[in-house]
Amino acid sequence: MNDRVVRPHWGRPGVHFPIEVVGRIGVGRVTAVAHVVVAIDFNQPDLAQFFFFDEAIAGLDLPGVAVGGESVGYDPTLTESVLDWIADLLPFDRPRYAMGVGDPLSFFTAVERGIDMFDSVLPTRLARNGTLLTSRGRLRLMSSAYADDDRPPDAECDCPTCAMTSRSLLRALFRARALLAYRLATIHNVRFCLRLAHLIRESILAGTFSALHNTWADRLREDRAEASP
Repeated sequence: MNDRVVRPHWGRPGVHFPIEVVGRIGVGRVTAVAHVVVAIDFNQPDLAQFFFFDEAIAGLDLPGVAVGGESVGYDPTLTESVLDWIADLLPFDRPRYAMGVGDPLSFFTAVERGIDMFDSVLPTRLARNGTLLTSRGRLRLMSSAYADDDRPPDAECDCPTCAMTSRSLLRALFRARALLAYRLATIHNVRFCLRLAHLIRESILAGTFSALHNTWADRLREDRAEASP
């Protein structure tokens, strides 16, 4: 029997479908939701809890394992610590998915700790607020420094936004609150993330992941983000 739930944001009833039903309707990815919540003090982690839940999760007949919650994606330092703790506990024969990893430097943090997939609302949220992810750091379009800047948002990007617009044009669109501004910024940020993920994959195959990580760690420093060439 289906479990009826109330969706907290809408207040309307929803349904949790059994895994067999989900499989029949063709859902591409399913995330298992734990029915038991345990509070863990990450300043004094109880690794026995991780071992317990790792054995429970590994024993489920699921095609992958998801890691998420307040401990992943919100605080980079805490994310690193948690992924370090559980790296050897998760099964090696299934994909590992980290929820809430959207900052470009966090891509490297997750991958080098054995994460295969990740996603986040961060790139699109930043786009809606006029901030672009670029190969030189974050570009805050509402800054007056870009009022007459005819350069593309990111000279290294191959997205339509960078091919057809300039920083000054995007800034003007955001100041006018034109819907096109949000669409163009979102297209760019999503393409940036996909391209960086592709570069990371290529570097793993070529054995140059560490070199790529070092290069991008320097390029994406926050203090180099504004008005970079």
